[in-house]
Parts: sequence; C-alpha cells; structure tokens
Amino acid sequence: MEKPDLPGLYKEDQIILNSPRILLNAKDDFILASSKKGYNFSTEGGFHINGGENSKTSITVINTKEINLGLKAKDKGQPVTMANDTEVILNDIIDSIILLMGIYKGAVAPLSFVPGGAMAASNASFPIVEGKLKGIQTKLKNGAIRSNMAYVLKNS
Repeated sequence: MEKPDLPGLYKEDQIILNSPRILLNAKDDFILASSKKGYNFSTEGGFHINGGENSKTSITVINTKEINLGLKAKDKGQPVTMANDTEVILNDIIDSIILLMGIYKGAVAPLSFVPGGAMAASNASFPIVEGKLKGIQTKLKNGAIRSNMAYVLKNS
C-alpha cells in the first residue's frame, strides 16, 4: 500500500481536524467511511476494534486479498496454518506410526534383527510411544491447535 502524503505536503483540498479529542457517534445507524486509495490509522498507543458482546452480530470481517500481521510479516513471518488440514495431516502421520508400531510389536523378529536384541528393546518402548502419540491425537481432537477467534479461507 502506498503511503499518503503528510498533511503539510498534500497539494489538494483537505479537511484537517486537530483537537485534544475527537468523537464520532452514530446514535441509531452506521458510520460509513470510504476512500479511493486507502486508510491509514496511526497511534502511539493501542489500537482497538470492539464489536460488542452479542455473539451473533459481533463479528469482525476483513475482506482483502492479503493480511499481514506485523510490519515485516510478509518477508520475515510465517503463513497461517489451516487448523483443519493440519489436524488431518498430523492424525494421518500418527495413525501410520501407530500402525507400523503394531506391525513390529506383533513380529517375532525380522530377519535383520537378532532375537532379544534391538527389536526386543524397542518392543518394550512401543507402549510408551503409542501412549504419547494417542495423547497428541486426543489434544488434536479436542481442538488444541484451533483458534476460537481467528479464521481464514484456504487459498483458492
């Protein structure tokens, strides 16, 4: 997004409101604002958007091609992960590991292993690993990686 000219450098007509405090209030309806090039909000303090307490109407929608959370997010940040897809992939990996563990747990000794050697030692640790993997799956099923407040659309 291009940066706007500072008020003192702008060559066209403009309205400047400069006061210790400015309050805009629509008692019964909306406040509508529009701009051809962009909006620039700047503060030395916090920036808040409060939508009220009604869970059915208190929704903030940002409808744009790209959202960068942070000044250098595009260059130095990470893309948002899709929680549903991540859960499916992680569960598929865990299910595959548990399946392999079940195969090896039931094996007497593959040809490459000496009975009572490395395979026997790893068989003893299978229940511990399997318990940890199932614990991870439980966390995934309970929504441990899901946000209850932020949602994004998949790339189309």
